[in-house]
Amino acid sequence: MERLDLHQVVASLAFSVDLAETSVIADNDFKDYTANLNFSKHKFLNHARRATYVALKVAKYINSDENFLSKVFIATALHDIGIRKDIDSAHSDFDIILEHSKLGEALILRLPVDKELATIIKYHHENFNGTGLYKLKAEEIPLISRIIRLADLFEILYDESKSNFIQRNRINEWINEHKNSLFDPKIIDIYNKVQSVDAFWLDIENLAYSSQILDRIIPDIKIPTTLEDIKKIAEVFAYIIDHKSHFTYTHSTNLAKHVKRYVIILALIRVKP
Repeated sequence: MERLDLHQVVASLAFSVDLAETSVIADNDFKDYTANLNFSKHKFLNHARRATYVALKVAKYINSDENFLSKVFIATALHDIGIRKDIDSAHSDFDIILEHSKLGEALILRLPVDKELATIIKYHHENFNGTGLYKLKAEEIPLISRIIRLADLFEILYDESKSNFIQRNRINEWINEHKNSLFDPKIIDIYNKVQSVDAFWLDIENLAYSSQILDRIIPDIKIPTTLEDIKKIAEVFAYIIDHKSHFTYTHSTNLAKHVKRYVIILALIRVKP
């Protein structure tokens, strides 16, 4: 059985989500209901990559086990997979966030990955003090969800148009002000150690220009794969594309069905190039 490079698949899915969010959110008033942060002016092109970098740097202080780090990588890279195209027509920020946490859970369940990741993504907007979407509190929230909560909001606070040197204090002050409320205090203590090294901030600033920064800290993930696995991955890609654009709605999904049939026919008659 062939082994699939899940690292590359997840990275591609995450980049698809970021591209879609860039176009969807650009002209709208989008706010994280539970953190009271306005996202309207934020550029999402590197959101998944930057959040994933922060999450992995923090996670490595907690546990260096490759399986744990793999879950952190996949869950953080795909934490926003459930944001739909109709985010621009929604009237309630709470409803938007609730919808994308539930849809994210459903989409992850369709991928050939550990099903625990679906629960992690569902709860990635929970606040440590129990004021989040599902009212989970402290240890009730999955550990990786708590890590993503920090990494996600760090990235929202980060402004790509400014030197990170002049915004470090602002970001760190805001994060530490929300210790024990939005964030797990133990995770914030680890974050404070991680961000105290200049190399962390240099990487954050240059992530948009160098894929090697993230590549060097992502665990090597290869899994046995089947034609059915590839089909599931293709369908999720198609869903992301179709549900972010009024122009491609259902086009990619229908195309994926035809491609699947063609691939099966080729396999059956053993056509050689």
